[in-house]
Amino acid sequence: MEKASQEIGGREIAERETSGENATPEGRKPIRELSRSAASPQPGEKGSLLSMWEILLQLRVLLPYLSRLVPLLDRGLIKSPPELSEIRKTLAEMQASLRDWGSRAKIQADQLDRIEAEISQLLAENERHAKQSRELAEGMRALSSRLLLLTAILSVLLAALILLQILRWVHP
Repeated sequence: MEKASQEIGGREIAERETSGENATPEGRKPIRELSRSAASPQPGEKGSLLSMWEILLQLRVLLPYLSRLVPLLDRGLIKSPPELSEIRKTLAEMQASLRDWGSRAKIQADQLDRIEAEISQLLAENERHAKQSRELAEGMRALSSRLLLLTAILSVLLAALILLQILRWVHP
């Protein structure tokens, strides 16, 4: 049915062209005549209507994508910008949290300084105790050598005393 209506429409246009009814009531040229006048330049030349139509026909593939993009763009344009009071409120909250973090950082830095001072004191005290331990160990070694010498002397004296007692009993 559509083919029949197209054929009838095509015949009417062909009859108008042959009968001299090329001008429309408003004084405009019909579509066929426009396409002929636009077709006078070569199809590949710049500026010809035919090449523009070819470009538009190639771009018609993008129409479904553009129809999906337009609502997204409209949503972005419809959104009103945030109010200035909200921005100020957010900035104030950020500044307060920044001050809070700054004070926490200062407190932690002070605590780290105190801990560092305590560690240095403990290290100094540990070194002092290690030095005292070394001195005590040297003193113990010296004392043990003296005690050994004293034990040896006393052992010799005891042996001499026993020997003298034996001689005294044997020779009264």
